[in-house]
Amino acid sequence: MKLKLLATITLPLFFSPFSFSQNNVKDLLEKAHLARQETGIETAIELYTKVIELDPTNIDAYYYRADILAVFNATSSIEDFLKVIELDSLHEEALHGAAYYYSFNGNHEKAAYYLEKALAVNPQSTNNLFLQVKREIRKENYEKALIMCNQIISQQDESSIWPTLLERGRIYFFTGKNQEAISDFETCFKDDMYGKYSSQDFEMCGDAYEKIGELEQACEKWDLAINHFDVDVPSETAIQKVENKCKK
Repeated sequence: MKLKLLATITLPLFFSPFSFSQNNVKDLLEKAHLARQETGIETAIELYTKVIELDPTNIDAYYYRADILAVFNATSSIEDFLKVIELDSLHEEALHGAAYYYSFNGNHEKAAYYLEKALAVNPQSTNNLFLQVKREIRKENYEKALIMCNQIISQQDESSIWPTLLERGRIYFFTGKNQEAISDFETCFKDDMYGKYSSQDFEMCGDAYEKIGELEQACEKWDLAINHFDVDVPSETAIQKVENKCKK
C-alpha cells in the first residue's frame, strides 16, 4: 500500500507540465538549429517562433531567429536583437546585430552606440578585433591594424580567416609590401573563390603585380576586377588599365 502511494506522489514530479515543456523546448531548439544549418530557413524560423511561444525568455531562439532575418530581411530582425539585449545586455553577437541593423538603415549614431557596447564586452574577440582592424585602417594606423590581423589569424577561426587575409593584403599593399599583399590576396582567391570580393580587391592585387614587374598577372587580375562574377560594379580605373596596358 505504501509503495502504491509513493508511486502516486512521485509520478507528477517526473511528468509535470513544466518538465514536458522544457523537454519540448530543447527538442524544438535542436530541430531549429538543424534546419538553419541545412538551409531550411522558413522551417527554422517557424521552429524558433514555437520555442519563443513556449519559453518567452529563450535567448538562443530570439538570437538565431534574428540572425536569419538579418540576412533576408534586416528590418524585421531588430526586435529580436533588442529582445536578446534586454535579456542579456552583454550578448556580443546581438549587439553587433543591432549595430548592423541601424547602420543598414542609416542611423549611424545608434549603430556606433551598439558597436561601442559590443567592443566593451570583449575587445579581444574575433568580431571585435576585426572591427578594430577596419577602424585602424580608416585612420591609416597600418602597423596597429597589422598586429590585430595577425592576432585574429592566430585564433584559427575559419570563418574569419579569409576576410582578415583580405584586410591584411590591403595593409601590405598600402605599406608597399607588394609580395606579401599578393600572397594574401591569392590565398583568398584560391582557397575561397566564392568569397565576396570587391572590384578593388582584384584591382589592388593587379596593381601589386604591376609594381613587381609582373604585367601578365596584373592584367589577369585587372580583368577580374571588371568581369569576375563576384564584382557588382566594375572598376573604371581597372577598365582603363586593361585598355592602356594589356590590350597591345
